[in-house]
Amino acid sequence: MTDQQDMNQFMDEIDKSMTKLEKGAILKGTVMTVGEEDVIVNIGHMSDGIITKNELTSESGKEPSQIVSEGDEIDVYVLKADDGEGNVVLSKNVQTKLWLGRTG
Repeated sequence: MTDQQDMNQFMDEIDKSMTKLEKGAILKGTVMTVGEEDVIVNIGHMSDGIITKNELTSESGKEPSQIVSEGDEIDVYVLKADDGEGNVVLSKNVQTKLWLGRTG
């Protein structure tokens, strides 16, 4: 790549990160960290997204590590664009229900 191509790609990434997220948006993300209670997902935005344990799946008793792994690409649903602490709150569970056509 040339320096100009590198700069263009960098500017495109900045533009994407500045896009305002809205509740209900469906995004692709990459799992960065899997904890006991939540999962951190890179969604290409200024802030990474957080999925709490209960928003990963409707199957009770499953640990986050049984559902996703670091590096997994997943579809997520934006529950809150900002939780007051700068975090994007996401759901994989809602996205799965929407994909299956079972939102109610």
